[in-house]
Amino acid sequence: MKKQIYFLIAIITQFGILANAQTFNKRASMVLGQKSFSEGKLNQGASTGPGTLKNPNQILWSKGKFLICDGENNRVLIYNSFPTQIGQNADLVIGQKDLFSSGIPPVGPDMLDRPSGLDTDGKRLFILDRDNHRILIYHDIPKINGDSADFVIGQNDFYDRSWGGEQEFDDTLNMSEYKFSSGPTGICYDSASGKLIVFDSDNNRLMIFNDVPDSNGTPASIVVGQNRFTTNKANQGGAPSANSLYLSTATGVLVYKGKLIVTDRLNHRVLIYNKIPEVNNQAADVVIGQDNFSTNAKNKGGTIGSCGMDGPRAAAVDEDGKLYIAEAGNARILVFDSIPTVNGQCANSVIGQESFNTGAGSTTDSTFNTFISFVAFVNNKMVVSDQGNHRILIFDKVGIPIGVHENSIFKKVSVYPNPICEEYFDIKLNQYDIDIKQFKLIDMVGKEIPISQETIGLNIYRCKFVNTGLEAGIYNLVIYHSNFNFEYNIKIVKQK
Repeated sequence: MKKQIYFLIAIITQFGILANAQTFNKRASMVLGQKSFSEGKLNQGASTGPGTLKNPNQILWSKGKFLICDGENNRVLIYNSFPTQIGQNADLVIGQKDLFSSGIPPVGPDMLDRPSGLDTDGKRLFILDRDNHRILIYHDIPKINGDSADFVIGQNDFYDRSWGGEQEFDDTLNMSEYKFSSGPTGICYDSASGKLIVFDSDNNRLMIFNDVPDSNGTPASIVVGQNRFTTNKANQGGAPSANSLYLSTATGVLVYKGKLIVTDRLNHRVLIYNKIPEVNNQAADVVIGQDNFSTNAKNKGGTIGSCGMDGPRAAAVDEDGKLYIAEAGNARILVFDSIPTVNGQCANSVIGQESFNTGAGSTTDSTFNTFISFVAFVNNKMVVSDQGNHRILIFDKVGIPIGVHENSIFKKVSVYPNPICEEYFDIKLNQYDIDIKQFKLIDMVGKEIPISQETIGLNIYRCKFVNTGLEAGIYNLVIYHSNFNFEYNIKIVKQK
């Protein structure tokens, strides 16, 4: 009978986390603010220094410099390059005269009081100075300690620290498009539209500036979460809806491919707007964490799982388009393989917990305290502000580059009518110290195709088919690591 010849082609069509796996506990490779992964005291249990942190918030990577909002040390730390050492000291500081000071001096252009946000338009630096109820704008990243800002938003000058409204105390005094609340907590600049978006948390609203202001006291253009600039009640005084917000100290506002993503913390949900709002009180298009816009119970009123949330505070999108949501209450980061397009969509994997069903905080290289405040992606690394542990955790890229070994481009597989397949293919993982446990080949109905594996070189593995035949089609190659799983699609086609 005529022999059939098949071979493997078009190796990787999907790069990412195994969608049906409930574990993705990647260990951090670096920590800042502490001397080890097991420590979590504020300022390392001592006084403020160049390598200590106290309730850090947002981080920023810009112009080759790494910046950290060191909230309750009332400063922003600047590293002149991306940190490479555990507990590495910062090089410069904004908001204080030196790296050993943390007090609150009189308000002015060179001081900060609990900064909570950072961003840039590629040229200017924006610092959200929370308890001075303002945004300081610098024409460039400062090059000396204690440098002064160039102008201010939210105040008429550098010496005013008044605010407009505070929902917690039913205070609407001085509320307007010119004033922030007593506690703005997040900031985002969208380079595509040129808009600056501010998380005005204590007034349960977003304030959108259609252009970055270039003078003191410029008003916002659009308000989201309220129907006008002079109201601030949580959920606009009623039940949650697609138009309302209940923010508290959330920081998660970002724009990705034109979509606005907002962590609505005390409604235990994340709102997605298909475009940046252009009118006041615009409704969101998609909600996750809840099944619909009218409910707001934490963990959807039940136990911890992959679909509910408890106090989401931060959001980020990686270069592969995956959405990461940091939950304060569940001490974890939920990962969605793409930006959700339907209400109530469940996460695909989790970081910081052993499964979707646990939510306790701790202090290790793979867990968080119950107050994660920010997530970002820098230089192919994931950076997490683990606020409750007073540290920044840096993870190697969430995903291991995989490629066919250059000397073995997926060996041909011979398949006979009554087949015995003994051919093989080689895999090279482009990263050292990979603790690989097992490879599996799975067909599209979930049946495992037996393969054996052996190590034939540094991070090079040979996978042999064991006494079985293969039909042409798509197969999943699953790589099991000690702490996470990956899935890649490979295609087996008939040779002509």
